[in-house]
Amino acid sequence: MKYFGMVITISLLLNLSVEAKALQAESKFLSKDDDKLSFIKKQLISNAFKMVIDKKLKEMNLDSTTFWQNYNAKFEENFSKIKDSLRAKYQPDPEKEIPSNMMEQYESTLRKKRLISKSRYGRLSRVIKSYSIEKFSKSIALPNSHYIKLNANVDEKRLAEVYYKFIGVSSIRAFDKVFVDTKIILKNITWTELGVTTQNDFLNVLNKSWREKIELKAGDIFSGGVQVVDNIKRDEINKQLEMSSKISDTLNSPDAVNEISDSLYVKSIINIKNIDFDEQTMEYFLHFSGGMLIFDLKNGSVVNHLDFPPVELKFTRLDDHSFSSSIAQAMFEMALPVVDNFRKVVEENVKLKQNFELAIEGAKNLDEVYQIQKILKELGVLYFFNPEISEVNNSVVVMNVNYSGVKEKAFAVLNKLENLKIDEERQLLRKNNLPFSFELKSVELKGDNKSKEANQNSGVNL
Repeated sequence: MKYFGMVITISLLLNLSVEAKALQAESKFLSKDDDKLSFIKKQLISNAFKMVIDKKLKEMNLDSTTFWQNYNAKFEENFSKIKDSLRAKYQPDPEKEIPSNMMEQYESTLRKKRLISKSRYGRLSRVIKSYSIEKFSKSIALPNSHYIKLNANVDEKRLAEVYYKFIGVSSIRAFDKVFVDTKIILKNITWTELGVTTQNDFLNVLNKSWREKIELKAGDIFSGGVQVVDNIKRDEINKQLEMSSKISDTLNSPDAVNEISDSLYVKSIINIKNIDFDEQTMEYFLHFSGGMLIFDLKNGSVVNHLDFPPVELKFTRLDDHSFSSSIAQAMFEMALPVVDNFRKVVEENVKLKQNFELAIEGAKNLDEVYQIQKILKELGVLYFFNPEISEVNNSVVVMNVNYSGVKEKAFAVLNKLENLKIDEERQLLRKNNLPFSFELKSVELKGDNKSKEANQNSGVNL
């Protein structure tokens, strides 16, 4: 068996996945006379999706009861604000009842808002990879009764993320702080011309605004909060980046434990170019461009790079303070789309940063390796296991397994691999009781044992 030439084959097949079996759901909805057909259909599909999700949660051995209890409770908490706002339109005084002549309209509007909000809440539809409608009908006996039957495929990884969100466990790594740092590069203009005494005064105002915005949008995922970087902290971060880049992030590598190792570093670079200046009107025409780099200080990697949309703006310099403030405000607004979505950027990019290596010995062929890879991914779905074959050396295959969540719980998944049969004849065993080393061995069938015993007995009798 030539393993050396199989590395290319492995890299081509790693992204292949086995299509999960579609789940079926039936949903009913009792409409009102003024409900549009499109509204009715959306409600039916939304309810059917939830039934499919419930089936998948149970199939994955997850706590579906607690999930839906938390989901409904959080929805009611969220919807109460919408309800209060709507009620205020019909009756501004919370102590008084809504006038009787307006009650019917209020209840009708409230019903639609509730149904629309519930169908969208939690963005549950994003866990549905694909679906097909098998039947969509209306009752003859009850004209307002509608029915749908559909088949849907669920994305287990996304469902696990949604599950974590409502169960109350984070699916992303825990962070200490996020450090905010900004560098401004001037061209054809000086700080004095910008109405600024020192560069730091300007940067402090800008960084403070971004810090407050990030705290508002994503502060709860950073236990130590958001901190603006000064010269001393910048030197510490640069040393951390240099150190972490030399340490491979594997199971055997020591964790670099210090104040900033479990933090993110947001470095923004903004270019200000003076295109034109009118001395008579004191009007500047400035071009702004730049971007943001987000570093994971645990391993020094750049988790995302985001470009700011370039803008060209005119400013009139009446006095230094208002001039510099208006420029700072323009720069703040330029980066606002990125900062507003900072939580999403972190949740989508700073995942699966923990990993371990798993060695498997004795595989007869790559099909067995792929089978173990598939099983491992399914067993570790709650910790977002992403096993990739990193090395094939003679009869030993090494998998690098990325994961999220608590390390001890993720490692406990490996206990489920012990003595696991990948088919009727092959079994996975721990090798020498090592936690991350397994061996594939053939299993003797009962029939074979009986046959051997019969041959041995007949031999003795002879």
